[in-house]
Amino acid sequence: MAEVGPIELSAGSWKTLVSFWGRIPTPRTGFFRGPPGVVIKVRYGYGWFGFDRQKQTLDGETTKTLRVSGWVGYARFQARSSTRTQITFRYEVEGP
Repeated sequence: MAEVGPIELSAGSWKTLVSFWGRIPTPRTGFFRGPPGVVIKVRYGYGWFGFDRQKQTLDGETTKTLRVSGWVGYARFQARSSTRTQITFRYEVEGP
């Protein structure tokens, strides 16, 4: 498990934190806690053909997770904040 960040988030726009493509044989998991009010999600696909999954809002107290595995084409962990802030999260690749 590795800690990623801090990553600067601009107010109001989505920021890609980690990208994946192709076959993901073992799950990739991100563990997020704060700052409160930051929205996280997994975005699949490209442009207008993309879609969101696992959308959650951080509360600063409980740990929220995002997970990607299998054939994904193109996927990424993204975050957005209403104010300028920084985010740090833990990232884990499961398996042997």
